[in-house]
Amino acid sequence: MRSSTGCSAIFSSRTTQTSPRSNNWSASSNRFPRTNVRHAALAARGAYSAVRIPQTELRAAIVRAARRTEKQGLYRDGVAEQAAALVGCALATDERRSAARTWVERLAEGSAAHTPFLADALLTLAAESAATEADSDLIWIQACVGLTLEAGLAMS
Repeated sequence: MRSSTGCSAIFSSRTTQTSPRSNNWSASSNRFPRTNVRHAALAARGAYSAVRIPQTELRAAIVRAARRTEKQGLYRDGVAEQAAALVGCALATDERRSAARTWVERLAEGSAAHTPFLADALLTLAAESAATEADSDLIWIQACVGLTLEAGLAMS
């Protein structure tokens, strides 16, 4: 089942914002330093390994996002974030997002003894992920960035 609520705005031809829901793109808890949230988001990129997406579907999402961002201008603030959200929205299903979230939760549990601040930030992101739509789900968007990077490496 597709989880596209909230994604229609960034696919709309009338969209003028530079980054979709940019105020929702970080952990809302103020108890974590900003660097812990950034590191947690980077760690979440590995969640792509828990998600099975056919190469043809991934390529179609990347092409659609590239065409959309090119129309709005490639040399503007937030273009990379918008492209990542577009790919994420195109690929989002409830099952895929849940698999990515579960991967992050397991990473947090496994790393709690060695990196407790990172583990706490990952768990916070996982909780927020469950309550957000695909276009502002930081775990899902980072997993899609990981997928895109992996596909690029495989083609080179």
